[in-house]
Amino acid sequence: MNMNNPTQADVIKSLASRAKSFAGEKRYSEAVEALAEITTLDPRNFQANFQMAQIFYVMKKFPQAEQKCQQALIIKPEDIRPWLILGNIYLATGSFDKVISQLPAGLSMNPDNFQLNYLVGYGYAKKGEFRKAKEYLEKAMRIEPGNPKVRQAITMVNQVLSRGTGR
Repeated sequence: MNMNNPTQADVIKSLASRAKSFAGEKRYSEAVEALAEITTLDPRNFQANFQMAQIFYVMKKFPQAEQKCQQALIIKPEDIRPWLILGNIYLATGSFDKVISQLPAGLSMNPDNFQLNYLVGYGYAKKGEFRKAKEYLEKAMRIEPGNPKVRQAITMVNQVLSRGTGR
């Protein structure tokens, strides 16, 4: 890097390196500051927006994490990672309506993603919509047949449906 006249790409690379170092040291606020500088220089920088979403999620700053996921998806809607963070945010905050209304958009681009199918199925189960939950959970099970988490969720859904107490 030419220190007398660094290019924007050099500055972004340096900021990204600082952010990675700060995040590795759990100095999350400083990492976010470095990443925010990147997005000031390049608002469409997917990686900086996505990494801020990850850090905000770890910090349990869910509104900020959601906003950065949405920004990352505007830039790169086909990337599965922001969808997964959104799903986990929505489950953590009890926003089951958002799970079942927004995550299927991610599934439309990644229909065979285990985690998205599981999250949507789990969201439907939490809403009491057990038949819809079963559809997504069974698809998740076909993708990862040995997954104990999905096996347990399907067992619970089937028990509710067999008692005739679920929709």
